[in-house]
Amino acid sequence: KRTTVGTRGANALPGRSACKYLAEIEALHRVGYHFLSPSGADAAWYLLDEAHRRGIRVALDVGMDPSRRVTGILLQAARKVDILFVGMSEALALAHATDEVAALALLKSCGAAEVVVKRGEQGSLVLGEGAWREVPAFRVESRDSTGSGDAFAAAYLRARLHDWTRAEAALVANAAGAA
Repeated sequence: KRTTVGTRGANALPGRSACKYLAEIEALHRVGYHFLSPSGADAAWYLLDEAHRRGIRVALDVGMDPSRRVTGILLQAARKVDILFVGMSEALALAHATDEVAALALLKSCGAAEVVVKRGEQGSLVLGEGAWREVPAFRVESRDSTGSGDAFAAAYLRARLHDWTRAEAALVANAAGAA
């Protein structure tokens, strides 16, 4: 059973007043859902720009609904992020494609410094030095996948902040997502 409680418009609140918090962080993690409303998108763009100006690492986790509804905006944002997290179904939606080869080609050229493709029980793919590298999954009996993508992103980002390689970060992220 999954329950998500949200407050519509809450993502629009962080803007110029939230910049005081940027002084205390190493990374800013945003999600594609922030770009679904005009006010949320305004705040998201402002924080992306301000984080880059301050040299803060920026990550973006695309999300299924945004990958379908605001494809162009997410591809613009990808050029401003250090780490782009995307599920394979999201990649297919972004590329308006039905085959993974076309989706991966789009991601390869999207402009993000790092691209990580989450593939659930198939592990993940990381883009490095122009080539995709497969990182194996951890086999578990799935009971509830709630939060697994968030755990994956958090583990990957934390590992990269500690200068782990992309492959090492993806391996620990796969473990966190499986857990």
